[in-house]
Amino acid sequence: MSILSYTHSLKSKFEADSLASGALSTVRWIGISPTVDTATAIGDTIQLAVTATDARGNALLGAPTVWSSSDTMVATVDSAGTVIASGGGATAILVTIGGKTARARVFVRQRPAELRIMGDSQFRAAEGSRGRTLAHVVDERGHEIGGFATRWRSADPSIAAVDSIGNVTANAPGRTVLTATAEEMLRSCRSRSIPWPHP
Repeated sequence: MSILSYTHSLKSKFEADSLASGALSTVRWIGISPTVDTATAIGDTIQLAVTATDARGNALLGAPTVWSSSDTMVATVDSAGTVIASGGGATAILVTIGGKTARARVFVRQRPAELRIMGDSQFRAAEGSRGRTLAHVVDERGHEIGGFATRWRSADPSIAAVDSIGNVTANAPGRTVLTATAEEMLRSCRSRSIPWPHP
């Protein structure tokens, strides 16, 4: 590299650094959009945008940003302002430019999507034995939502009886249907009682 080229390279770097430093020192106002948003499933993303202006109201482009979340158990945020819901609740998302900070409020409120039976779609048990069926309310991404009371019933208790919380007793050989309900959601699974082998 020639001395002239090297000198020009240093001059360009100095000017770029000076511009960045000048931009940070002249930040008058920053704003974030949206200021409030809600995620309805764990794993949902929300994209936040930030704008910074100088004393004349001109937009400052390319200024370094620092993003953070006040509660990462509720939501995290990356360096591009992308928020990812991680748990129910509320958190503040903060962005800082040139010593000035703006914040958005993010809520994570899981919306029930379906009642899902856990495990196999068919419950099998030997005659006279007992077992347990489980069902959970989940959001649209399949994450469990707590706080819902699930109730069970059997179409034919003489074959398989089930109590309200899913404890099953296989009473006699045969097939029936077990149904779970949670509020207005409903889901069924087949039940098969197998004869107990006799000597």
